[in-house]
Amino acid sequence: MPGSSTDKDFAEAKRAHQAGDRARAEIYYRKVLAQAPKEPQALYLLGALCVDAKRFEEAKEHLTKSLAARPAYMPAHAMLGTVCANLNLSDGSIKHFRIVVDAAPQDVGAQLNLARTLAHFGQASEAIPIFQRAYAKKSDDVAVVLGLAEALDEVGEKDQAIAVLQSFAARTVAHGQAFVALGRLLQRYGRTEEAVAAFERCLRHHPQQAD
Repeated sequence: MPGSSTDKDFAEAKRAHQAGDRARAEIYYRKVLAQAPKEPQALYLLGALCVDAKRFEEAKEHLTKSLAARPAYMPAHAMLGTVCANLNLSDGSIKHFRIVVDAAPQDVGAQLNLARTLAHFGQASEAIPIFQRAYAKKSDDVAVVLGLAEALDEVGEKDQAIAVLQSFAARTVAHGQAFVALGRLLQRYGRTEEAVAAFERCLRHHPQQAD
């Protein structure tokens, strides 16, 4: 980054950002970019501020420029994947989440982001093997379990979906939403007594979910 003035503005932007003063941070990120328009970290952090403010079109612009200057920066790809999803841009969202997974194939969080995005955009059959990779590493992660079960049900594999939820419910009572999902799935397929048992178990351990 050229010049001490730019360095000082960037330092002030980051201080304000860390302190939660987003308006001041944005002013100083823009000062940095007025002097160094392609500075990738300033573009990325300004994009992050725009995401926080739900200004997704603007965030997309800044993050795209950041990646043009620094193509291998995975946090920017991940954030742009989220931005594209919020803008209903399925191809862009899937593309950026795939890049992150390819760069870190053992990262369960990256796998979950990609799988959820595929499922959200109607590609459950493609999401399932990615959910399964995540499940193989973190079968105790409720988000992975619920995502896998929902995707399996979406493609008509109801028995597998139920089995995934039943296995999880047998291992832990920590997550009421898993019992609710299991109960609803069983109820939908006419297994009423089992559904009632799942709902009762949920209420026994999570009475706050009575509604």
